[in-house]
Amino acid sequence: MNNTITSSGVHCYINGLHISHPVSAIEALNTAVVKFDKIIEVGYYMGGLTEYFAEFSSDDCKIIAYDITDKHRSGQNFTFSNKISFEEVDCFSNQGFEKIKNEITFPGKVLLFCDGGDKDREFNLFSPFLKSGDVIMVHDYHDDSLDERYASHVNWPYAPECYYSDIKDSIETFNFKKYSYDLFRTNLIGSFIK
Repeated sequence: MNNTITSSGVHCYINGLHISHPVSAIEALNTAVVKFDKIIEVGYYMGGLTEYFAEFSSDDCKIIAYDITDKHRSGQNFTFSNKISFEEVDCFSNQGFEKIKNEITFPGKVLLFCDGGDKDREFNLFSPFLKSGDVIMVHDYHDDSLDERYASHVNWPYAPECYYSDIKDSIETFNFKKYSYDLFRTNLIGSFIK
């Protein structure tokens, strides 16, 4: 892993910028981010994961991040990668929905990362538009079809925000398959490929 990633407690940082994920999740993502032409993040908060995507994806990968407010990111003294396009828009508004849908359906292999305030709704809303070979991931994920405790192995102090049962209908209806599922699931990320 690049030495720009550090950890403190359960969180990690890129060049000092907070990433709201355990370091093990970032290590798992290293196996995937280089495979996409475009990474779309819904819910960028401080922008730490977005910066990670920019730093660790291929040079020609386009990074687009959406959030309902930019106040958490813009208030920091940090210079973000010029690969990133930050969009302050509600993904559930007509404007936000159309922007994200258009970015997904445009040619190229897409990773859609759902990490906003209503993750299962984000997954269910945008999953119909992914193309064959595209991947959708959701953070703070727990597969409640399995008999296991959530996040005990990574000491994550927060409750799950998306359950398998919340997105199961979309997974089945739109023919998603599990994508490196155990690797990501054990790091609080649901991961599915079209």
